[in-house]
Amino acid sequence: MRENMVSKIFTILALLAISGICQHAGWDEHISDIHVGKHLADSVTQYGITWYFDQEYPVGTFANGDFWVAGNPVVITRITPDFDGYDNGWEVNPVVAGKHGFQSGCYGENFDPSLVPALPYKSPTNKIVSVVKTKRADPWPRNGRPCINIAAVLTILPKLPENLGNNIFRPPYVGEEKPLYRVSDLRTDLLPSLEPVGNPPSIEYIRNRFSKLRLDHKGHQIGRSLRPQQSMEDYQPKNTTDINGGALRLMLNDPIDIKMPALIQYVQAGIDKVYTLLDGQTWPSGGGHQPGHIIAASLTATLLDHDVAKTFLKQATFFHASNYLYSQPNGGKTLWGEKRAETNYWSYIVQGRSSRSIMDPYGFIDGGIPGDAYQYITSQSHKGEILAATLMPVLQNAWPERDLLLVRNYAERWVKHGVWATPDPCAPFDGNPSNLGVTYGPDPDNQGMCILDARLSYYNSQTDFAYPEGVVGGRFPELHGTKKDAGQYRCPFVAAMWDTYYEKYR
Repeated sequence: MRENMVSKIFTILALLAISGICQHAGWDEHISDIHVGKHLADSVTQYGITWYFDQEYPVGTFANGDFWVAGNPVVITRITPDFDGYDNGWEVNPVVAGKHGFQSGCYGENFDPSLVPALPYKSPTNKIVSVVKTKRADPWPRNGRPCINIAAVLTILPKLPENLGNNIFRPPYVGEEKPLYRVSDLRTDLLPSLEPVGNPPSIEYIRNRFSKLRLDHKGHQIGRSLRPQQSMEDYQPKNTTDINGGALRLMLNDPIDIKMPALIQYVQAGIDKVYTLLDGQTWPSGGGHQPGHIIAASLTATLLDHDVAKTFLKQATFFHASNYLYSQPNGGKTLWGEKRAETNYWSYIVQGRSSRSIMDPYGFIDGGIPGDAYQYITSQSHKGEILAATLMPVLQNAWPERDLLLVRNYAERWVKHGVWATPDPCAPFDGNPSNLGVTYGPDPDNQGMCILDARLSYYNSQTDFAYPEGVVGGRFPELHGTKKDAGQYRCPFVAAMWDTYYEKYR
């Protein structure tokens, strides 16, 4: 017993020396708390996940409620639920690229049990590390997506954090870079203060929606599989209503102390997003499945005045809009669709094969079957994100420069008009697959151009063609102007904010 007490005192004194805690105001109280065991523990538990240590160490929580443990080093002897080689895996400082050690049987697999460290795990000296633990999906989904029920992160610090972490954001769970940002450094003065309209989500709802670790750092199918059931939706378009709505909710005129609990959780998720992007130097592909990743990163980089992140985001060319929105060759309308081969486009139109998101290879109308599939799924996410960037213009300094005008033009067109399908000089599919390249489809005599609609009065160029009066030709003229301001994940709160404020701040 005496030897154990001596060991505890030695550990405490060593940590105090490392941390320089005596230089902070109120250090006597901190030392007293530690001596009576208030901040000492040999284990910590969050969301049913427990980390066990070889002895008692100082422990505490960051501003968002996630645990830290201080020691130089710390030894973890067990993490429950136990990893059995297949289920309930864990990693230290997960990386964006490559395989993962979290859970076997996930959709897309890519599981590598060798990425799970052996126990006992001894942390490196003089370094901050993130120990990320997951629990197997419950219930287990039929297709293995998502395969994680919940994830939690324990941060190991080599010294006590300032103010015992109460005013500190948890460092990002990904990668090796582990900055400690103060909540008090947030540029809350940059947030708008707008009168509420519609039916805004409560501050408590936003706080709760972003309070659990959003494990979201891998590529499309694998990353979707690893998104925890209790933290977020596995299908990213479903997350955009909370992401966009959350950002807009923080722009209402509540006193900042009322908004702060939600703001802390939202920015914490944003810190993880920013450093996922910086660590991977891109965003994992996923096409129509991956809209809505810019807002949390942009808002976080802005409020933390993170110049590196702002510059990185401004130069980014990998977000959803960069790959799915483009201007007509003549500089006209902004159209929707993913760049793919001309043959792939017609394969989908004629046989329903290939991607449903392929852009019109001739640049006249929206891609795929206009207004269908992923265009319908993702269009509302662009409306919400450009609304946030309009109401808080400083966000545009942390926004992909190329995307900004495209998203604005597209969202305005979608809200006011809907699908764009005319004017279009291309002959429509006539129902006979054998006529591809004969009566419709790619023009064999004019590479890169379609076979023209036989009803045209004349065709001189992409911008100079016409049909006879009363004739509306092209591939999908009946869809033009349909689905105005529609979308699968339309958010009523975003809609109310748009209707009230967009034109005023435009």
